Amino acid sequence: MTPNKSAVGVQQWDVICVRDDDDDDGVRGNYQFATVETRGKDGRIECVVLEKEVRDDLDEIEEESSSNIIFVETQETRVIREEDVVCVCSDFFLFEQRMDQDRISNPHGEHSTNIWVAKKRDVEDERGQLSKLLLK
Repeated sequence: MTPNKSAVGVQQWDVICVRDDDDDDGVRGNYQFATVETRGKDGRIECVVLEKEVRDDLDEIEEESSSNIIFVETQETRVIREEDVVCVCSDFFLFEQRMDQDRISNPHGEHSTNIWVAKKRDVEDERGQLSKLLLK
């Protein structure tokens, strides 16, 4: 985990953990994961929000996937300040694409979804704040 000391190390396509204090309840201490799209000269960072995948269809999940933490790219983008970056956590994630499962809008399987995969074993070995956030 790379702690924030002005987020100098943030680069395009990095996976970052971001403070999410924009929620309606005003509850502090919430976090989101995102991937960096662009970084402006003014220090603003445009990113795509990642959403942790929760699967209910356990019968269809491969044994290997149960040992992974999967984040799916959403359509939501955010512009954040450098000081909102808690840490850069790209070392834990591998970028993958998988075919969209919706056979009505994707009958031939040519559309894909961007996903970011972390191995639970690697995350559990990391002692600290990041592992607590990822395993949450």
